[in-house]
Amino acid sequence: QKPFKVTITRAIIKVKSVKAKDLENYPEIKYIRISSFDKNVVNSLKKVLEKAKKEGKKGIIIDLRNNPGGLLNQAVGTLDLFIDKGVLVSQKGRIKSEDKIYYAHKYGTYKNIPIVVLVNGGSASASEIVSGSLQDHKRAVIVGEKSFGKGSVQAIWPITPDQSEAIKLTIARYYLPSGRTIQAKGVTPDIQV
Repeated sequence: QKPFKVTITRAIIKVKSVKAKDLENYPEIKYIRISSFDKNVVNSLKKVLEKAKKEGKKGIIIDLRNNPGGLLNQAVGTLDLFIDKGVLVSQKGRIKSEDKIYYAHKYGTYKNIPIVVLVNGGSASASEIVSGSLQDHKRAVIVGEKSFGKGSVQAIWPITPDQSEAIKLTIARYYLPSGRTIQAKGVTPDIQV
C-alpha cells in the first residue's frame, strides 16, 4: 500500500543478435535468426555458416521478422557473404557527395547455398536492404508479409557550439540493386504468408 525504495544497478545487457538452430523435421536446413544488425552480426554469421557447411546443410532460412535494422556496414557485410558480384545497395541524396554505391566481393562468398528469408511488417531498414538485395539478385526467396518501408539515411547535425543539441535530418535514400527504393514501399515477398 505504501511506496518503498528499490536500489537499481545499471548494467550492460548483451543480446546475441545471431542465433542458429537445426530444424527437428528438416535436419538438412539451418535456421538462422538475426534480431538486429549490431556490430557483431557478420562475424557471428560467418561462424554459423562455416558450421552449417561442415554439417553438410543443403539450405538456410534467415529469419529477419521484427528486425528493426541497425548498422549499414553489417547489412552490406551480410549481403557480401551471399552475393559475389554487382551492386549490393546504393544511397542517393540531393547533394552528389552523399551518393554511395556498395559492391560485392568474390572472396568468402557462400554463393551456392539456397536461402529463404522471412520478413514481416516489423522488418525495417537494414533488414529490408538485406532481403531486398537478395531478392533483386535472385539469391533468395522472400517469404512472409510486406516489410515496414524505412529506406532513408539520417545524419545527426549539431546546432549549438558545444554540440549539446542536435537535429536529425534525412540526407539520402537507400536504393536496391534494381533501382527501386524501400522508403514508404517496403519489400514485397515472393511468397506472401
